[in-house]
Amino acid sequence: MGFGINQSIWDGPVQLEFKYDRDHTKTIRYRCDLEKHAFHFYAPLFMLRGLSPGKIPDHLEVTIGRSKPISPIGFGAQTKPLCIKSDLLEYEFKAAMGNSKRYDLQYQTQIYALYIPSEIFGTFEHPRRIYVQIVVPAES
Repeated sequence: MGFGINQSIWDGPVQLEFKYDRDHTKTIRYRCDLEKHAFHFYAPLFMLRGLSPGKIPDHLEVTIGRSKPISPIGFGAQTKPLCIKSDLLEYEFKAAMGNSKRYDLQYQTQIYALYIPSEIFGTFEHPRRIYVQIVVPAES
């Protein structure tokens, strides 16, 4: 018996371009129109300030993929904490919603939710953790 990899889990990555939609208290809402649904990405302000000091970017290029490995192997191994950097965030699966999957990230005392439309995953099973990498295009 060996260790197998479940090929039915979505791996990604997918790269999408989001356009500014509106301001919120601790996030900026961006929108990307998919084939069936709109994908609303609430970019945390702490992350945007690290990427683009000054004005809020009009566009974001966002790459989403499956994070791995989730935890080290061995007795007493614990799940590694979520990665939080100025250009990379990790979110953990929280709940299946109607047309999306909810992933959460906690930074300080604030919880940031990410609702990924199910059409991103297609026929594959959603992963337990995902990463989000954000780039501000040069023209933004």
